[in-house]
Amino acid sequence: MLQHSDWNGPSLGGMIQWLEQQPQDQTYNYSDIRKCACAQYYDSMGKSFQEDLVLSKDLTDAHRIAHYLNYSIAAKEPHTFAGALSRARAAMAESFDSVTA
Repeated sequence: MLQHSDWNGPSLGGMIQWLEQQPQDQTYNYSDIRKCACAQYYDSMGKSFQEDLVLSKDLTDAHRIAHYLNYSIAAKEPHTFAGALSRARAAMAESFDSVTA
């Protein structure tokens, strides 16, 4: 999920930075689209996770990023910010490995 440097929307790198600032032992309610980790991250940017993930009828970049962050990072257990941060860092490392391979 590497992006153009002019992109100012949600991103894997941005989510990592946000997750680093969260209480690592705190849990989030994955099943609540208004309170899950992605929704909280999007809220911190003044963006709507629900709109990008659910309400978007097109396969826009915004929808693809929301889908990726949700299912690759937030959906998996444990539903703690530490767990999400670990998964996000692993996804970032995997992205770079695939580019440099």
